[in-house]
Amino acid sequence: MDTLERALALADGADAPVRYFPIRHHSPACSLHLGRLLEEYRPACILIEGPADTNHLLEHAAAGDTTAPVCIYYSSLHKVKNDEGENEERRSACYYPLLDFSPELVAIRHGFAHAIPTRFIDLPYSELALLERGERGGDEGKNTYYSDYYLARSAYIESLCKKQGCRDYGELWEKLFEIGGLSMDTAAFIRSMLALCHFSRVDYPPELLEEEGCLAREAHMAAEIATAKADYPRVLVVTGGFHTAALAALLEGTPRKPALSGGKGDSYLIPYSMAESDQLAGYASGMPFPAFYQRVFETLAKRPDTAFDDAVLRFLVQIGGALRAQKESTSIADEIAALAQSRGLAALREKPQQGVYELLDAVNSAYIKEQSGSAPGIARTVTRLRRGDRMWTVSAGVQQIPLLLDFQKQSARHRLKTGSAMRQEITLEILAKPAHREASAFFHRLAFLGTGFGEKLFGPDYRSRDTSRVREKWRYGASAKVQSNLVDVSYLGGTVREAASTLLGRRRESDTGCGDCTQLLIDAAVMDLTEHIAPLLDRTREAVALDGSFPSLSAAAENLLFLESAKWLLNLPDDAVPADLLPGVYNKAASLVSSLATKDEGEDRALAGSLKGLYQISRRAGIDPEPLTEALRDLAGRDAPPPSLHGAAVGLLYADGRLEPDEALQHAQAYLFGTGEQVKKSGRFLGGLFLSAWDILFSGSGFLEGLSQVLSALPQDEFLTILPDLRLAFSTFTPSQIDRVGAAVAKLLGVTKQAVAAAAVPEQVLRLGRALDGYAQEHIAKQEVGA
Repeated sequence: MDTLERALALADGADAPVRYFPIRHHSPACSLHLGRLLEEYRPACILIEGPADTNHLLEHAAAGDTTAPVCIYYSSLHKVKNDEGENEERRSACYYPLLDFSPELVAIRHGFAHAIPTRFIDLPYSELALLERGERGGDEGKNTYYSDYYLARSAYIESLCKKQGCRDYGELWEKLFEIGGLSMDTAAFIRSMLALCHFSRVDYPPELLEEEGCLAREAHMAAEIATAKADYPRVLVVTGGFHTAALAALLEGTPRKPALSGGKGDSYLIPYSMAESDQLAGYASGMPFPAFYQRVFETLAKRPDTAFDDAVLRFLVQIGGALRAQKESTSIADEIAALAQSRGLAALREKPQQGVYELLDAVNSAYIKEQSGSAPGIARTVTRLRRGDRMWTVSAGVQQIPLLLDFQKQSARHRLKTGSAMRQEITLEILAKPAHREASAFFHRLAFLGTGFGEKLFGPDYRSRDTSRVREKWRYGASAKVQSNLVDVSYLGGTVREAASTLLGRRRESDTGCGDCTQLLIDAAVMDLTEHIAPLLDRTREAVALDGSFPSLSAAAENLLFLESAKWLLNLPDDAVPADLLPGVYNKAASLVSSLATKDEGEDRALAGSLKGLYQISRRAGIDPEPLTEALRDLAGRDAPPPSLHGAAVGLLYADGRLEPDEALQHAQAYLFGTGEQVKKSGRFLGGLFLSAWDILFSGSGFLEGLSQVLSALPQDEFLTILPDLRLAFSTFTPSQIDRVGAAVAKLLGVTKQAVAAAAVPEQVLRLGRALDGYAQEHIAKQEVGA
């Protein structure tokens, strides 16, 4: 309480040398009151919570040709200990978003507009990345620099939500501060913020705050404040409310900066989007539905007493119009009823104006008709409109990254819409139109670089080697994440083509097997980086000589055959693949077949698929099949071979006319009539057999009858043991093949085909069973029932 009382006294110190303004990041109410305080206090220096090594970007964030939302993107390399205790280099990255209603941006713009020294005072991000770990920070991916993690999860906030009748922290905040704060004077608003944040903090032990870097950050900020206090008569400090009281307490002593590691990082100012700043889209420190709060913020300066009411009215009309455009039965009367209901709910909940939560409840009540069944579609429309889709630009004066500039140039050249965070779709006629083929190469290069710009919805599948579709359809969008991913790979080159080429070259030189090398050959063709074809072919020859992996060699053979057969699609010359390369890869793979072994079921099935692929290559490419046939005989004759491989070998020998159906049945009976362990493997054997020769069931030699007799004679417990693998064995069948099997089984049993189909479990029964399973598991977990 002493700490709080000292902090509260700061709210009234109109002429104090240091004034503290506690904020929630991206709060319109905080921005409104901060603007008032800036005019009233007239600081000589403005200090803001933010990474101190990015101050060079602030003037560009404040520039007149920068339109929010934008963000500062950080990338840092540092060394950490791995599980073996060795140092390894890792990259950490995060965003510092700035929206029009972000208090930090309000302070930055005011400072530069009035020539007031304005800077960030928090730890450099490279230091913070070393301190933070786990759920919120460090090496777990791209995160936001600041977070409401502590505030939103405190026991005090939870208790306050219950007392105020609010469903969560977001509604509590809106009620007390976004709406309630509009009727307060600025000093009262600051006092309320200080109290809320202080009582939220007392739940956390100092050990936790120290472990997660919070105390080190505050020590750094306090030392920066002390320095500014000595240089300027009036210093305004703008930080997250969680830190404010602690900073004031530290300033009563002589704060000292923590020791820094001297790590370095890079930072850039890049466009951001409303959608990415939405708390409900995963940004922990954001406000939910930022487009709604943008509208509130734009109205606050003119009509604070009706800003929320105006925003709710506007969005109710906008949502209603969008739903009518989607042929939903939403009328003007529904909009009037929804507005009245939102106001009534606000009064019931003791709010001066209705907010975003009343808007949502009113839409759910007035717009969703029970008979329409369209609730999910309406919910998506509401979320899209309240989230917003605008994405803006950064100042022309900021340092431009060549790769980003080329991305924008190439996007414009291919007429791709990158000015909005909304996902777009485009269909490319890659055979008929050269410009479309170039656009396809652009998409594939960006995918190869891992930018996340485009997602191919359909088209040729160059991984599974499926060319049944020759048109491509892409869904794409230029989010801040895409641009930050481009920043991360900008060291590879100044253009998208150059960066993809560099990365391809690095992967070519890495220690990869021949399967990976030949996949890179396909990638090079798809990305129109044909200058890599010859070096990759040389690298493939080297890899084949050293590669002893059957899956890798088999994949290489399939890739080479695909390259040869799809030259028309990949726009390759006739002599792109040397004639001797595929037979050489094939023969080496065949030489390994007889010695294949594995104990892993998944690997067993995967090897069976590779074996079938190698067999098909020999037929399609006209390669001598004898080396593979002899290897298959050796594999099938081995003592206890992997069952899926065993089944595949038997099936391929049957398909090649080297094995009679009754001989194949004898192999199956050896499993089904064998020991307990052999019986357990029978389903996997049949899976390999059906994968390679499913038509053996209709060979006319009694295979199906014999298999039926064997399965009928199995004891129930043994049959149930192999049932999962049996189901998996038949999962390779197409619907028409399953239909044919059903007809044959019906004939065998002397019943109609319809009777067999009727024996299937109805879908509604399956759903009920799953629901019952879930219910039972939930209650078992709650009661902690042991095994």
